[in-house]
Amino acid sequence: MAGREDTKETWEVWDDLDRRFRAPLRSYFARRLNGWADAEDLTQEVFVRLTRNPDRNHGQNIEAYVFTIAGTVLKDWGRYRTTRQAQAHRTLADAAENPTMPSVLVEERTPERVLIAKDALRDLEDALRQLSPRTREIFLLSRIENVHHRDIASFHGISVSAVEKHVLKAIAHLAARAFKP
Repeated sequence: MAGREDTKETWEVWDDLDRRFRAPLRSYFARRLNGWADAEDLTQEVFVRLTRNPDRNHGQNIEAYVFTIAGTVLKDWGRYRTTRQAQAHRTLADAAENPTMPSVLVEERTPERVLIAKDALRDLEDALRQLSPRTREIFLLSRIENVHHRDIASFHGISVSAVEKHVLKAIAHLAARAFKP
């Protein structure tokens, strides 16, 4: 019976850590990586390392400990990316000698592709004009200008949840227009 209680307490501790730190860690990584793609993976790596090396201060200064781990994860990730990019680099001489390298490394800009892109951009602009001014502004600040939701909320005097609802409304509208026959 004691084993069950210890397990339950352990899960409660991890649930608490997850609730407290998952969103701040994702934001921490996303700001430094300019995107969310790798932020979730790095956040998960922080939790993995935290399980391997639990806090020895019994919760005192846990924020500092978690973000120290996050800093280390970010440095390790940067080293990995730098090494991987250096290994992936090929010179033009390498490309000339390698018959499997594509001869055209950049897609051609044909008049047809330019017209298709202009039509798509015009459709997007029309769809954005159909949104209310406030929803359009919030969407553009969030998705184009990469302004944090809490900053948008503060600027507009609304809650972060309301900002998220405006963004979701805009995304739903744009998606509906994109898949409209």
